[in-house]
Amino acid sequence: MLEEIGFVHISASMCAILWHQGFFLSLKKGKCPRMPLSETCLSLLLTSDPVELFLLTGSDAPHADVSFPLESQMPQSEESSKYFIHICIPKDAPEKKIHRIAVPILFWCEPHLYMDQYSNPAGEGLDGKVIVTIKGTADMVLPLFENDVKSVSYSLSKGEALITDLALLENSPGVDGAEYILQFNPEIRQTSVSIAPYILPFRFCNDSEHQKVIMGLSKKKDRLSQTILMYQEIFEANKQLKSELECQVRDANHKLNELQPELMKCGLDVSELTAVSAIDKIIKNKKAVLSRIEGLPRRKCSIPDPFKGSPNVLGKVGHLALLEDDDTARVISWHMLGDMDCVVTETTSAAKKIYDDTQGRQQVLPLETVWRPNERPLPHIRNGSALFRPVGNPVFVKDMLIFPEHVDSCNKVFATLVGDTILIDDLDSANNYRRGVVQNKMQCPTLLTRQGERIRSNGKFGGVQNKAPSIEKLRGQVFGAPLPKEHKHIHHQIELLQQYLVAMQKASDVRSEYSSHVQYLQSPDMKKKQQDLQQQEEELRELENSLATTPTRAYVKRSFEPEPCDLSVPSKRSRRKKS
Repeated sequence: MLEEIGFVHISASMCAILWHQGFFLSLKKGKCPRMPLSETCLSLLLTSDPVELFLLTGSDAPHADVSFPLESQMPQSEESSKYFIHICIPKDAPEKKIHRIAVPILFWCEPHLYMDQYSNPAGEGLDGKVIVTIKGTADMVLPLFENDVKSVSYSLSKGEALITDLALLENSPGVDGAEYILQFNPEIRQTSVSIAPYILPFRFCNDSEHQKVIMGLSKKKDRLSQTILMYQEIFEANKQLKSELECQVRDANHKLNELQPELMKCGLDVSELTAVSAIDKIIKNKKAVLSRIEGLPRRKCSIPDPFKGSPNVLGKVGHLALLEDDDTARVISWHMLGDMDCVVTETTSAAKKIYDDTQGRQQVLPLETVWRPNERPLPHIRNGSALFRPVGNPVFVKDMLIFPEHVDSCNKVFATLVGDTILIDDLDSANNYRRGVVQNKMQCPTLLTRQGERIRSNGKFGGVQNKAPSIEKLRGQVFGAPLPKEHKHIHHQIELLQQYLVAMQKASDVRSEYSSHVQYLQSPDMKKKQQDLQQQEEELRELENSLATTPTRAYVKRSFEPEPCDLSVPSKRSRRKKS
C-alpha cells in the first residue's frame, strides 16, 4: 500500500541526489499523468525551474528506471510550467536509505487527506490545525523555517489540510548530512479524537559542490550505460545471427542426407552428384531423354471434342481414359463403341445445354445422375475365398483403365458404362470361367478376350457381332496409349535431382555465409569492441561504487549565525517571488 505525504518543491539538481539514494521517482507536468524518471531525464531537468515532488511511502512502490522524452509528451499550456516528481519510499527501507533534501526546501501540498491502514479516507469532519516542526536527536542543531521560526501551523478543516509555502530559512543552521524529522502534528478540536503525528525523515544537505560532483558522476554513468548497452546489443545480435546460421547449415545438411537414399532407389549414383554443375548436366540429359520419349508415335483417340474446356464439362468418353496394351485397347474400345462419343458433364444443366445446342444429336451423360454400384469382387470369389481356380487371368475392365485427370469422376462414369465386364486371355478360358461361375449358381457378366472375342452376359458368343475388328477399322475411335513407364521414372528422377540441386545450392550459400560471419566475429575490430566493453564495464562498476560511497560524509556543523551576504545581489528565492 502507498501512503500519501504531499508535494515537495526543490531544485532539479536535488532530484538526482534523491534518485541515486534510493527514491523511486516519476515525472508529472500540468495535468499529464505521472511517468517514470531516469538518469537521462534528470540531466535534462538540471537547467529547468525548480520541480515539485509528490511523496508516497509504501511497500509496493514501483521502481522507476525508464527514460522518456520530455518535450514530446508535455502539453504546452500555462499549467505545464511546473514539473512534478513522484517519490515512493518502501516502508521496509532501512534507516540509512533515508535521503538528503537540499536547503532551502519549499514544501507544497495539495489538500492532504488522512487515510486509514486500508487507504480509505479517515477523519472526515475533524477540525483544528496541523503544526509542522523539525526534530533531531541528542543536542543536534535544528534547522529553522522561513521567518526564523521553529514551527509552522496550518488549518485543518473536515479532515483536510492545505499546506503551502513551507520552506526552510536560507542559510539555515543545521548539521550538513545529518538526519532530521519533519513532524506533522494534528491538534483536533474534538477532544475525543487522537491522531498520531505523521513523521517524514530527511537529511539536511547544503553542499552545492557535492551536488555538482554527484551530477557529473551521474552523467558519466549515463553515457557509460548507453555505450555498454549499445555494445551488448551488437554482440547479442551477432550471437543470434551465428545461432541462426548454424541452424540453417544443419537443416541444409539434413535435407541433403534425406534425398540421397531416394536418389539411390531411383538408380542414380550419388557419388556423381558432388557439384552443382554436375547435377545440372545430369538434369539436362534426363530432360533430353524425356523429350525424345514424348516425341515417339503412340496410339491416340482422334474423336473430335469441341466441348472440352467448357464450364462443367469433363470431355468425351474416348478422351477420358488410356490403355497400355493395343489388343486390350482394341477390344474394350470396340465394346464401348457406342459410348466413346458421349460427352460427360458435371451437371444436368450443362448436359442439357449441349443437347439443345446440337438439336439433340450429341449424347451426354451428367455425373449428378450417375449411380455408382458398390465394389464387388470377381464372380469366382465369395466371402474372400475362390470357388474354383480360374485360368486366363480374369480382371475387371474398369481396373485396366488409366485416368490422367478427373480420377474420381472417371471411376464413377466407367463403373456405370462397363459395369462388371471382365477381360480374360482367350475364348476357351472365357468359356471355362463362365461355366465355373454358373455351376456355382452365380450370375456371370460379359466376358471380353484379349484376342477380340466377346461372350455376352446371357452366354451368347460368336458371329460378327461378337468379334472386334482390327484397330485400324475403328477409325480413331479408340482409347489412347499412356506415355511409357520409363517416362514416369525419368520424370521422377528429374524432380529428385532438382530438389537435390536446390538443397546443395542452399547448403553452399549458408556455409559460406556462416564462415564469413565467424571470420567477422574473430576480426580485430570485434576483438577491440570486446576489449572496449570490458573496459567500460569495469569503469561503470568503479563509478557505481563511487556513487554509492559519495553521500556518506562526516557531518559538518553549521553555525547559528547567519552567513554574511551581498545585499546588492538579491537571493534566488527573492528573484522568483518578484517575477
